[in-house]
Amino acid sequence: MEFPVAYFEGNLIFTPDRKCWAAYEANGFQYDFKSMSTKKSYFQQLLGFFWHLEKPTRLLMLPEVSKFVDRFERLKARVTGPFVPYAVSHADMTRQLLEEGLGEEGTKYKLFVMINIDDEVTLLSQVKGLKQGINNFLKDIRDPLNKAERMLGISGLEITESDMRQYMATEKRIHDRLSESLALTKIKERTTEWIIRRNFWKGIGMPPQRYLWQEEEEEERYAPVEGALAVSTGRAAKDVGVNVRGKKVIRPRLAEFMSLTEGKVDLQRNRRAVKISQQVGGEEVSGYSSYLTVSELPDQFYIPGHEYLYKLNDLDFPVAVSIYLDPKTNDEVRQKVNLKKMDIDDQSQHTASAGSDLPLSLLQARDEALMLEKDLDDNKFPMFDTSFVFEVVSSNEEDLLLRTDALKDFYKSMHMHLVNPAGEQWQLFNEFMPAGTRLCSPDYVHRISPHALAASMIAATKRLGDDSAFFIGTTGILNNPVFFDPSEAPRKNKSGSGAFIGSLGGGKSFTANFICYLLTIYGAKTLIFDPKGDRGDWKDYLIELGDELDIVTLDDREDDYGKLDPWGFLDASAAARTAINIFAFIGRVNPRDKAYTAMAKAVMYVKTLQQKDRSMLACIEAIKRNPDPAAQDFADMLETIATLPYAKLMFYDGMPRSMSLERRMTVLQIANLDLPDIGTASEDMDASQILSIAFMFSITSFATRFCEDNKEEFTVVVMDEFWALSGTKEGRRLVTRLIRTGRYFYAAVFIISQNAEDLLDERIKNNIGFKFAFRSSDPDEIRKTLKFFDLEPTEENISMIKNIQNGKPLFQDLDGHCGIVDIEPFFPHIKEAFDTTPGRKKVAEAS
Repeated sequence: MEFPVAYFEGNLIFTPDRKCWAAYEANGFQYDFKSMSTKKSYFQQLLGFFWHLEKPTRLLMLPEVSKFVDRFERLKARVTGPFVPYAVSHADMTRQLLEEGLGEEGTKYKLFVMINIDDEVTLLSQVKGLKQGINNFLKDIRDPLNKAERMLGISGLEITESDMRQYMATEKRIHDRLSESLALTKIKERTTEWIIRRNFWKGIGMPPQRYLWQEEEEEERYAPVEGALAVSTGRAAKDVGVNVRGKKVIRPRLAEFMSLTEGKVDLQRNRRAVKISQQVGGEEVSGYSSYLTVSELPDQFYIPGHEYLYKLNDLDFPVAVSIYLDPKTNDEVRQKVNLKKMDIDDQSQHTASAGSDLPLSLLQARDEALMLEKDLDDNKFPMFDTSFVFEVVSSNEEDLLLRTDALKDFYKSMHMHLVNPAGEQWQLFNEFMPAGTRLCSPDYVHRISPHALAASMIAATKRLGDDSAFFIGTTGILNNPVFFDPSEAPRKNKSGSGAFIGSLGGGKSFTANFICYLLTIYGAKTLIFDPKGDRGDWKDYLIELGDELDIVTLDDREDDYGKLDPWGFLDASAAARTAINIFAFIGRVNPRDKAYTAMAKAVMYVKTLQQKDRSMLACIEAIKRNPDPAAQDFADMLETIATLPYAKLMFYDGMPRSMSLERRMTVLQIANLDLPDIGTASEDMDASQILSIAFMFSITSFATRFCEDNKEEFTVVVMDEFWALSGTKEGRRLVTRLIRTGRYFYAAVFIISQNAEDLLDERIKNNIGFKFAFRSSDPDEIRKTLKFFDLEPTEENISMIKNIQNGKPLFQDLDGHCGIVDIEPFFPHIKEAFDTTPGRKKVAEAS
């Protein structure tokens, strides 16, 4: 059997007979936590996708099986900072614990769509292909060695630049048309290589990276005019610019592509399986794969409930699926239905003339033909000659047999009958190549409607988290591991900021602390504002952080006076903005008030002074010099606030002092901070509470500067009790700037709040990259939480939020995928450090 891939470039794949296939990866969509109406809309979306398929198509639903050791080696390779030895040890211990509990591998599914676009290219190109095919056939007859050379990759395919441009233009039209129904991403050459190579490493491990294409080199561009291509990238897979009969052609080095199929294949040992062997570490390692096809399908598929491919996510072993679709137009199908009806009528007449009763099977066949004819007339939908091939793999034959039987039983409950054909395993093996014709026996080809294909929910996904990140917990009934790293967000042009929302005691702070801790040991720098003082004993537990953990408690003492004065740590313009916000909040004035105008003028005056003369008290003195009674009253009120206990942290007549943030993790606390109860209106707050929130304004501005000053390393700011800031327009303005600063610099802001409503402002919500929701019993708050997650307030979702267990929040990752995650730090001292349960008895770890 000839290898079906002769060349590929970009997302175009060519077969030896010059057929061209365009390859894509479907982005997929979240299916869980959706309402009935949304699930039906996804069904309509997939229905539209299949309806628009007009050319032979292969769908590959492939499990990407990765070993935990490979994930953690990639993680360790990018660790930076002073904790590298500890981070490496932490990664190794976490991997060992994962392997003990879950085995050595993790799996996620990817959906690839391969479409034969050759028929859409001009007639001239088809004639060229036919001519070359005839020439190859004649050469094979005259010289059998010619065929051997082609199969060995020594000679064969040539593609002119003009043909390549034409294929690319055709591919673009198809991509644009299909993307209206399903988001498709054009795959790169390295992905095509993986699709091919994985076939020869099934049950063995991840195929070694052996990419023919060098992505760091400049890509070639095919200009829209003949002969515009002038340079070669020097890629190993082809010769470019070869002059053949006056035209430049691409001549693939086919031997390079044949090397992707290296492996020892044994088809004799078991006629119902394929054995592949590879040399790994100097030893021969074997893997086994078995291939099943569908012999019977149910009469009807329904949504929701019959998502027969999406449900593969619930199996505890990986299963790959190859679906080959050969579209038939409505007219073609109707013609064949009419022929079938005529055949049934002939049989009926013959039976009646013999004086016999019509058999039930004949009556049922006629009814089915009539129903199909009516559906075709009413809806004008196409049909597909479809074959399904399921692939099961294992490292040993005994386990392979158990998995094969389990898959048969799994689909038997859905009225789908799977068989494991003997003697056809090699043909079915090749159904998982990214191009080529159908190899499955016609006995297993079914004519089905796009509705039956859409009901599979093949594009729905249960992905959660990142590929290369640290472990945070498990999800689902199979306890699949979840890996997540917010520092990867900027590389994806996304925000690394996150929100942790829910009622008291659900685990908000615990989860935020845990992710912060992981970020810190793997190289980030963190600033945590701790208004409740819950983190004061961390040094007793997180001894691995040593002196790089700094717990700063601002108190009513001279050493701390002036540290929250924005003129001491911000540039003049930023300090002026912050001062105006603080004074406006304290005095509850707005730009229409005379007091506001007097205050703003005073702040602008202080901005012009020498740096040593700028301070919040200097602003009050400047306001007092304004003779307007409104200004005088305002200044008196500010002076009263400035005399409160702890007020000297912000209102100090000496030289403002700055806070040092040189350590990798800094916890900032303010002694006796008096925050009001959640929901308290500003007019109902006492002077101490107003001062406390003014402190938070200053800290927010300080955090903004912290983000801006550390552009070379990932920085994180944790804002606890966020509601105290978001409850005022001045606070919202400061927080919005902080979050936006985090997005545009290499930084992130973690917001901890009891209220989802605090975050529904689009300026904040749109800059939040990930979300955690914890238990809530308030129906109104639950609906706001679901809105924040862009989930519908279905009865199931409301019940889910209401019944979330402690430490098992709803998580929405950077790509918008959702799932319940059981947060698992593994190490007892970390759990003890982050436990904020009231009245707990903690025993410090011995150092």
